[in-house]
Amino acid sequence: MGFIQALLSFFGKAKPAAPSPVKPPIAQPLPQNPPPSAQAAVGAAPQVEPVKPAPARGVGITVEHLTKMGATAANAAKYVDHLNETCAKFEINTRSRICHFIAQIFEESGNLRVVRENLNYDAKACMRVWPKTFPTVESTVGFTMNPAALANKMYGGRLGNKEPGDGWKFSGRGLIQITFFGNYEPCGKVLGLDLVSHPELLEEPKWAAMSAGWYWRDQGRCNALADVDTFEQVKVITKRVNGGYNNLASREKHWKQAKVVFADFK
Repeated sequence: MGFIQALLSFFGKAKPAAPSPVKPPIAQPLPQNPPPSAQAAVGAAPQVEPVKPAPARGVGITVEHLTKMGATAANAAKYVDHLNETCAKFEINTRSRICHFIAQIFEESGNLRVVRENLNYDAKACMRVWPKTFPTVESTVGFTMNPAALANKMYGGRLGNKEPGDGWKFSGRGLIQITFFGNYEPCGKVLGLDLVSHPELLEEPKWAAMSAGWYWRDQGRCNALADVDTFEQVKVITKRVNGGYNNLASREKHWKQAKVVFADFK
C-alpha cells in the first residue's frame, strides 16, 4: 500500500463522532397549592373587622325614645339630633334631668308639634287662663280669636316689652315657649343669634330646641331642681317653666312616661 493510500485509509476509518442530541428540559409539575406568600398576595381574602355600632349622639336620645314619648316619627327624626346637642350643651345629662326636661318640653310643644304660641283663644279660654284680666265674657270682646291683640294686651309693657307690638313680637316660641323681650335678648346672645330683629328664628328646629335648653339652665335654673327625682318636684319645675301650674296633670303624666322610656339611662 502506498503512502497516499495509507492516509486515505486512515481518514476514512476515523469519522468524527456525531453530536449528542439535545434533550428538552423535563417539565416540572405545577404545585397544587401556591406557597403561603403567594396565597397572601393573590388568593387570600382580607380579614374584615366586625362592624362596630355608631356611638350614641349627645346624651343618647334616639328617635325611638321620642316616639315612645308621643312624638310622630317625622318630628322625632327632625328633633333628635338637636335635642341631643341641646342636652349636651346645657348639662341636661342625667336620667333625672332628662326625664324632667323632656316632660316639660313635650307639654309645652304638644309632643314636638308646636313651636309658636297659639293665642287663638275663645272667651272661655281667655277667662280660664287669665281670670283676673277677663272675669266676664264681655271683657274678652276684641281679644278672642285675635292673637296679636291678645298678646299685646297680656304681654305688653313688662319684662322688657316696651314698644307697641312687642307683646306679639316676643310671644312664645320654641320648645319651651320663650316669651318677652327680656328673654329673647339674652337667649340670642348665648346662641349667637339676633333674636331682637328676628325672633322667628326660634321656630326653626335647631333653635327651638337650643332656646329651650338655654331657658332651662340659665333662666329657670332647672338643672339643680331636676336632680330631685320625685313626683312632687314636677310641680316645682312647672312653676319655673310655665310661671304657673297650667296643665300640671299632663306634665306629671309626661314625667311618668319619661321615667319608663329612659329607664336605661344613668
